[in-house]
Amino acid sequence: MNDPEQLLRAARLAPPSSALDRRLQEAFANAAPAQPARRPAKPWWWIGALAATGIAATVALVATRPPHLPIPAATAPTLCNIEPQGSMRLLLLEPLAGQRTPPCFAVSVTTP
Repeated sequence: MNDPEQLLRAARLAPPSSALDRRLQEAFANAAPAQPARRPAKPWWWIGALAATGIAATVALVATRPPHLPIPAATAPTLCNIEPQGSMRLLLLEPLAGQRTPPCFAVSVTTP
């Protein structure tokens, strides 16, 4: 079979001309940067800058907080009574309708 890859491997290549070499060397020489390139900042430098900023912010926040007041040793417990209001009070304090004693009716008849 005439496989294109086999044909390309078997083909003889012409050597590059000296004019092509000269033109490529000139192009590379002209493309060289005239001034040195800036080096990118290393990642550890950025990490250090962020850490220093965080530490400075933490120190500033801690320094501006008011001091903690000491807790007295003999503190009495605070007693709070929370009472429901309105219909919630009726629901919690009064027994359910089925648990109430039914009213007692007394009927008396008088004759004239």
